[in-house]
Amino acid sequence: MSRRQMIEALSGLRVREYRSGPIRWFRGLADPEPAFNKEEIELLVPRLLDGLALATPPELVTFYLSQPVNATKREVTSGGMYVRDGHLHVIISNHRTSYEIPPAGLIYDRRYPLFSLAPLDVDLLYETAETVLPKKTNFWEAFFFFYHSGEIVLDLSRLSMMKM
Repeated sequence: MSRRQMIEALSGLRVREYRSGPIRWFRGLADPEPAFNKEEIELLVPRLLDGLALATPPELVTFYLSQPVNATKREVTSGGMYVRDGHLHVIISNHRTSYEIPPAGLIYDRRYPLFSLAPLDVDLLYETAETVLPKKTNFWEAFFFFYHSGEIVLDLSRLSMMKM
């Protein structure tokens, strides 16, 4: 995977507040926003590329971003990714999830970035739908908007054709 593809992949990822069927019918869809800001992308790109270059087929590369909100709270974004058959699989376990540090010290272990601190409250999207491989859902999941996942699969050949 090239540096340009990784920058495009991270720059194009969007998150949108998850809304279940009935809420979606009344309030509509929330507006998508970038999953990562420019500084996070600059920090992640070289590290993710190095990890993917070293990863073997059954392995995935994880990431963990954390920043303080105040003396007792942190904001965590974490997940993982892997490449298989020309497709980049991106998993978001936490997106700007607020984590309150208990008085006894850190309980959440950052060595496990795929562990969700709370139920994921965002849908993972991409700015151009044709880059995303469609998810397989059954009729009832699609009808009631039950399908909710923090994983998206991007076609790398379509990423490389995009202009920067």
